[in-house]
Amino acid sequence: MKKNIIILLVAILMITSATSFSAFSITDNGTVLIGTKSFGLAYANDTANIIEITNAIVQGGAIYVKDFSGNWIDNNTGKSVDVSIIPGEDGGQVPTSVVASADAINITKNIGDVYTLPSTVTARLANVTSKQLAVTWDKVADTKSAGEFTFIGTLSIVDGVVNPNNVTIIAKLTVVKSNQELNFKTGTYVGDFVDGKRQGKGKFTWENGDIYDGEWLNDNMSGEGTFSYESKDTYFGNYKDNVKNGQGIYTWNNGEIYNGVWEDDTMNGIGEYDFINGDFYKGEWEDGKMNGEGTYTFLNGDSIVKNWNSK
Repeated sequence: MKKNIIILLVAILMITSATSFSAFSITDNGTVLIGTKSFGLAYANDTANIIEITNAIVQGGAIYVKDFSGNWIDNNTGKSVDVSIIPGEDGGQVPTSVVASADAINITKNIGDVYTLPSTVTARLANVTSKQLAVTWDKVADTKSAGEFTFIGTLSIVDGVVNPNNVTIIAKLTVVKSNQELNFKTGTYVGDFVDGKRQGKGKFTWENGDIYDGEWLNDNMSGEGTFSYESKDTYFGNYKDNVKNGQGIYTWNNGEIYNGVWEDDTMNGIGEYDFINGDFYKGEWEDGKMNGEGTYTFLNGDSIVKNWNSK
């Protein structure tokens, strides 16, 4: 019964498997290869030949099916395979590789920078290899004005490579204004702009003396940056939409330091705190307070490990 199931599976795979590789063959389409012996699919599935087919299976070896479109399929996995792994199937010719994808290109330049889109790109093939292919772009890139620009590249095919799905490559060029100065009601910004908004690297100085120097996105402090307060406190870490979010280190002007996770401008998550008196806490925080599992170590070396509840 088990052998009959295997023979039936051969026929099913021949009908249902998807096309991924083309074979330059010396073996006819509609063939099953069992070890080193090949049979027509009709012959292999004819119950009159069950003993011969069963014996071939028992003798061992991989089973591959060549469907009527000329594609080889692994009978065990149901997946298409490269013709190069089929014994005696190369026919002295180069197997065809199918273009599966091409990685997108993302690059940022300043206004006036010299930049040319690449003439060759790396294409990823369906056989899990890659190949350098020439590319023709739909238009020429330039950096005369700020903004985001998208380009579509057509791949040039070489011998042994096919592109039946017409895979293209996308390039996005972001052109920014570098070190432009703009005055706001609350202070002055010097840095990058995209489409009239603060984006990239920039420094904002408030009229009260506070300074932020770091990354911007869509007119907001977003990314990594340093905030120097007029009070002499400092913060270095991550921001999102103008508030502290993620990992960051805050140093107070009295020398106390918090190094840990922030959420919506508040100490929330795992963090360490160095107190001015030499004590040290490492553990969980919530809403700016020690809350949850943590260890408080005193200057003299004594410590308390407990679930803190500061609410």
